[in-house]
Amino acid sequence: MLLLLVLLLAICIRSYGLGRPYVWGDEAFSIRMSLLPFEEIGVFASHDVHPPLYYYLLHVWMGVWGSGAIAVRALSVLLGSLAVVGCAMVVKELSDWRQGLWCGVLIAFLPVAVRYSQEARMYALFLFFVVASLFMLIRWVKDPGSNSYLSAYALFVVCLLYTHYFAVFVIFSHWAYLVWLVVAGGGKENYFLRRSWWLANGVIVLMFIPWLIVMVCLFSAFDVTGSTGAFNWVPTVTLESFPSLLWSFLILNDGQGLKFWLFWGLPLVMLLLSVVAVCRDASELKVGALFVLHLFVPIVTVILLSFFVPMWVVRYLAFSAVAVPVVVVVSIFALGAGGRVSILLLLVIVQLPGVYFVYQQKDDFNYSRNAVEFPLQQIASVVGAKSSGGDKIVVEGGVWYYSLMFYGLPDQQTLLYESDWKQNASSRPKGYGSLSLLEPVRKRVFLYDPEKLSDAAENIWWITSRSDMSALNLPARWTQVDAWVFGKMHVLLFRVNAPPFELRQPATQVGANR
Repeated sequence: MLLLLVLLLAICIRSYGLGRPYVWGDEAFSIRMSLLPFEEIGVFASHDVHPPLYYYLLHVWMGVWGSGAIAVRALSVLLGSLAVVGCAMVVKELSDWRQGLWCGVLIAFLPVAVRYSQEARMYALFLFFVVASLFMLIRWVKDPGSNSYLSAYALFVVCLLYTHYFAVFVIFSHWAYLVWLVVAGGGKENYFLRRSWWLANGVIVLMFIPWLIVMVCLFSAFDVTGSTGAFNWVPTVTLESFPSLLWSFLILNDGQGLKFWLFWGLPLVMLLLSVVAVCRDASELKVGALFVLHLFVPIVTVILLSFFVPMWVVRYLAFSAVAVPVVVVVSIFALGAGGRVSILLLLVIVQLPGVYFVYQQKDDFNYSRNAVEFPLQQIASVVGAKSSGGDKIVVEGGVWYYSLMFYGLPDQQTLLYESDWKQNASSRPKGYGSLSLLEPVRKRVFLYDPEKLSDAAENIWWITSRSDMSALNLPARWTQVDAWVFGKMHVLLFRVNAPPFELRQPATQVGANR
């Protein structure tokens, strides 16, 4: 009954304001991918940087509930809420119901978990499979002779691998936990000597080999680390990366603007609590060690690998955030501190500003999702209503293209332009990554040189987020005859070879807000 209340709490927190953010580029990409015929999803996903399982599941979900913003995000709400309850069940299995309940409540309010339970991407599904695999692993550890739990564990791990490639780091933490149990238990139970463990992992490898081949072909087909590579947007790892990650879990920004002592105080406190959770944990199966490893093994591994391949992305590591409340709860109970309820309620209150930031779209994980700053639905409606069938519409920036198409820009008239495509041929789409969905229509959609539109249309609509319009460097034959400002977005209407009486403004100026 209590876990049901935790589930309802998590659903309510994650459902509030679900339709408020605009559908940003990655979400629109997910929807467009999942609207493909079922048999084509795997083909196009093989050119993307993520495995296909989420797209298949979203395809089925949209077949029942539709493809609106709230409908597609509701899947993540459900999966993220189930993951909250799953975490509580894991802690309850290893410790007691009180710790499990408090962990469930704290994770229900965990800002980064709320944030990615409101997004139509694979992160909530990934967290669900992370927790499900942990639960089955614990059940098997408690009953090593049970093949049913181990079979379920293998199934969930395979689902992990087909959801996100960071599943590998989750698996590392599982192995590290079993090593810890063997060492801490003095060899009383050596799980690595059990044939069933190796058989289960062999099945996992065999079931992932087909997509592993696809993955190897994908990452060998294009530049990963170069300036025009697939991950050139990924930040470089620095000394501040770890504390910034912890602050991102709690307040949805990197904390770089905080006082020095506060910025570094959080990771120091977390390290101290982790030591307490491991050393003072009296539970037989070491719940503290399990979640400390779940937090640090993926993060440390990614930090080390990031010196060779850029992969330090907060949302990719969001799954490890659920370990933070668990480590805190376990350490508080391990210390036997008085006033536990008051302390834990205070921790809930501490998380509320972060939840508020989610509702206000005040995070720096991706591009802003604030529909006031970027009213893409309004832009698509206005341009769609004012443009005629012979006009051309140019969206400058791939991050806006899928979103504007989701909101209804006419498909046959809309083109995509990036400012560096004209001069730098190596930066143009190569059929991989987020623009791979446009490969079948690349000749119609990709615009490398705006001059080519001069003979294709009389009116050209230009949608951009750039603030310095003088840098557009558009053809001299184009004359700006109208302009709109939508939050931080600009829409300009150009006429090719306009007669003198229509000359209203230079092409680099933007008109008043309409």
